[in-house]
Amino acid sequence: RGLGDVGNGTGAGTGIGDIDWGGGGNRVVLNKPLPNYPQGVRASSRMVMQIKVLPDGTVSNVISKKKGDPRLEIATVEALKKWRFNPIDSNIVMIGEVPITFVVK
Repeated sequence: RGLGDVGNGTGAGTGIGDIDWGGGGNRVVLNKPLPNYPQGVRASSRMVMQIKVLPDGTVSNVISKKKGDPRLEIATVEALKKWRFNPIDSNIVMIGEVPITFVVK
């Protein structure tokens, strides 16, 4: 849900896919630290995280929509809360889904 224009934001970096805004707009990611792979985890995982982005570009909430290893979820939530998007001039709170893939090599 977002600004009313159709679009998807693209992710960059290994394991981060396109942000799905539900066909309701787009935001530009200005800063997106990647999650740290926790020590002791030996599993690959694909999770889908829902983020709530405030008008000032900060992420106010992160919810796991597709669960994985709890340690990977914690690392991902911590990283996504540090993401920053472009600010907008309206009071619209945008909600998007971010797929995150961890691969053990």
